[in-house]
Amino acid sequence: MKKVVIFCQADWAGSAYQVVKAINSVGRIKATQVVCQKNKQGFEAGISLDGVGTKIRVNDCPEYEEACQALNDADLVHTWNNEIHDFYGQYMITRAFNGNFPAYNHKYKSCTMTGTWYRIHYPHINQRLQFSGNKLVVQDATFQMNGVPSTFIPHAIDIDMFKPVPIDEREEKTIGVYHKSDTTANKDIIQLQEILNDHPGWRTTCEDQVDHSERLKQVSKCMFFFQHMSPHMMGMGRSTLEALALGIPVFNSVAPVLYSYMPDLPVMNATPETLADVFSSALLRNYKIQAESARKFVEDYHSYQVIGEQYTKFFEELI
Repeated sequence: MKKVVIFCQADWAGSAYQVVKAINSVGRIKATQVVCQKNKQGFEAGISLDGVGTKIRVNDCPEYEEACQALNDADLVHTWNNEIHDFYGQYMITRAFNGNFPAYNHKYKSCTMTGTWYRIHYPHINQRLQFSGNKLVVQDATFQMNGVPSTFIPHAIDIDMFKPVPIDEREEKTIGVYHKSDTTANKDIIQLQEILNDHPGWRTTCEDQVDHSERLKQVSKCMFFFQHMSPHMMGMGRSTLEALALGIPVFNSVAPVLYSYMPDLPVMNATPETLADVFSSALLRNYKIQAESARKFVEDYHSYQVIGEQYTKFFEELI
């Protein structure tokens, strides 16, 4: 069986780890994650090199040898959201291994770029990719690539872990939101709250500073979920997809290109200018149908079976 290492500087949302699990569920390629920094949200991770080269010595990292072995044995190294000056990970991996990993000479390398990484580095990314001449790029569903050669593969969601709360047990007139330090996101939430003043009884909910599992419990009891409307986001991060998996209809700004890949996208596309009308329209639609279509969308496009097979085929073409 061919082996692939998914190598991450960090995996804050657990997206890379979910892809690893999806690939392994298919069973034709063995995938392993090596991550440099542990996340702080309680997500699972693979082999961790947390602190190596910065806080602790290589010899003090219990998983260092395991990580070395995984990279040595890999037929392909796939970096996840790597830095723009180090697209294929040589610098990142060398730094993680404190300069002591000369065996990193794999013939095949590829990369997944998610929305956060893309937004930080745009517009430099197009120039960099053209310079590298690379065609082996995986794109996920969080942004519009604007002409960069890529293969479109969305986030992976373990649909069996998400159990929708029956509609009659959800908290009436509630909209889940995640408060963030980002000023644009908070501005969007304030705008939403002002709109709700015209709809008696409606309110936003979900506490900040709680771990991932607790947030999911909070969102699962809401009627709707609201994702920020920044024009630089224009996509679906894991919080949106997890809400949809729970059968929660979502308001979000979506890049038009996503509809070409997923024409039955159930997200209610909203901008600061249209949010009031979009929300009023949602209240007039059959809620049960909205909730069922949200769940079905994740099953059809983001399940382990679907995404695992897409990544497996992508890697099989390379190795």
